[in-house]
Amino acid sequence: MVTLDFDYRIYAITLCLACFAFFVIKHPAANSLLGFTAIGLGPEAIYGPVSYAQTCVILQTIAVIALCFRIIRHRKLDVLLTTIFRRWTLFLLGLGILWVKVLVDCAIYGVDEFRFGALRVSVYTVFLPSVILLLAIVSDGVERAVKGVIYGLCLFPCAYLLPLVYPMLVEGRIIEAVTGEARLTTFGQDPINGGRMFFFGSFGFIFAGALARERAEMRIAWFGLALAFFILMLLNGTRQFVFAIGVAFIAVFAVLGRIREVVGVSVLIGIAVVAYLVRGIYSEAQVAERVTAENLVFDVSQGRGQIWRNAFDSAMEAPITGVGFRNFGEQLSTISAETGEVSFSRSNAHGFFQEVFVEHGLILGMALFCAWLRLLWRFLSAKRKATLVVERFAFILFFVLTLPEFFSGAVFDCIGFHLFAVVGPSLAKRELPVKGGKPKPIERRSLVAGQALIPMN
Repeated sequence: MVTLDFDYRIYAITLCLACFAFFVIKHPAANSLLGFTAIGLGPEAIYGPVSYAQTCVILQTIAVIALCFRIIRHRKLDVLLTTIFRRWTLFLLGLGILWVKVLVDCAIYGVDEFRFGALRVSVYTVFLPSVILLLAIVSDGVERAVKGVIYGLCLFPCAYLLPLVYPMLVEGRIIEAVTGEARLTTFGQDPINGGRMFFFGSFGFIFAGALARERAEMRIAWFGLALAFFILMLLNGTRQFVFAIGVAFIAVFAVLGRIREVVGVSVLIGIAVVAYLVRGIYSEAQVAERVTAENLVFDVSQGRGQIWRNAFDSAMEAPITGVGFRNFGEQLSTISAETGEVSFSRSNAHGFFQEVFVEHGLILGMALFCAWLRLLWRFLSAKRKATLVVERFAFILFFVLTLPEFFSGAVFDCIGFHLFAVVGPSLAKRELPVKGGKPKPIERRSLVAGQALIPMN
């Protein structure tokens, strides 16, 4: 369907670039989310043949260089080297081995259209974001890096979606989504890519409201924006995003219940009450239809369930090496909503670990999965002793980012698992880089009433 969204793409790009300029100095970790604005905005020409997706790569590289200069200026090269060579985890090592396997597959099978496209996307959605977060942790510490990621989750979706308010209203797409005629998406994309910014926005503002030390009115504003993005996400109907927000809601409520954040808890409960009271409004929307027993049974038998069974069968045929990078999946043809041209793509295994199993072998897949479980256990076992508020929320933040990637996505665009691997050593080993160049153990103290350690002002 041709949409007015494309006419307003340049305004979204302008706002996203303004966010980047603000973040590159004050909160560089936020720019780890910049690459995802290129999904939907990427084809827009910025200057001559240079597209916005290419511009994102250039800007992310600038952010990396700026962080390197900051690290050198603050004499933290030893912290960077310690982080890279001594403070890694098995899960981070496993991801490194996985990408070496990807490069080996490209050398063996060649770089065709599908592999080239996947590698290109991975540059601005996986590699550069991971490097930016790593350098931000070394330069500014975990607390400020987490704060930056939260800012990115809040402001980039606003910049991305604000110019689309008019097209959505004029074209009646919100009404169509409410009545169940169509799923609400952006820039003519598929529901998952077209709804990711709804998820990021709702997720980011939940954490902004939970961690901010501001007046009650501002907290209400943050949670109100989280509710607004959540409603848009319901109209999009992507179940894994709704599930992830549900987990984030419960986890944040559990942490806030232990500290004196009456306003925050009250507003979170209010969001649940409002969502329940207005359920009649979206009872005909796509999300309501997609969580019915019949739809879930169909998805298990004919949808994702069938794709996962096919992936398992293919994995059993090559359990050691897998079928190879981007060799699994059917070739699909789609008609561009913008140009009307036919483009070709390849489906995936609909899940990070599923794709590792089928394309890279059961041995590497199981090793990577066990390393991920071990990283979870290391944090959870430390959590039982005593942790700071920032540790609890940082763990929830990056863990919940991985949840949708269990059900959709591919290795080359699953940012959640990669960012979780980068921040994992700092949380699991309970150390924070500090000014002066040496890691400093985190002070082990229990949560104190009203102790929100990430002021958002």
